[in-house]
Amino acid sequence: MVWIILWFQHRAKLWSERGVAQSGASDPSLGLVAYAHRQAANWTKLAEAALRQFSKVNGMLHLVFGYSAIDK
Repeated sequence: MVWIILWFQHRAKLWSERGVAQSGASDPSLGLVAYAHRQAANWTKLAEAALRQFSKVNGMLHLVFGYSAIDK
């Protein structure tokens, strides 16, 4: 469960970094910037939903290794 949440957060960070990199380019494409930020938002929503649902199923999720790495 933790790995799934961490994967979603990793993908959100990756897309966010792509958006920032594109916006800092010498000739930024606003469409690409918007797309990257939208993808980051989608991955963030998935991570939040997974954390919410997994916490309902496994109340001991905070004891699992790696939980401290999850962005809250």
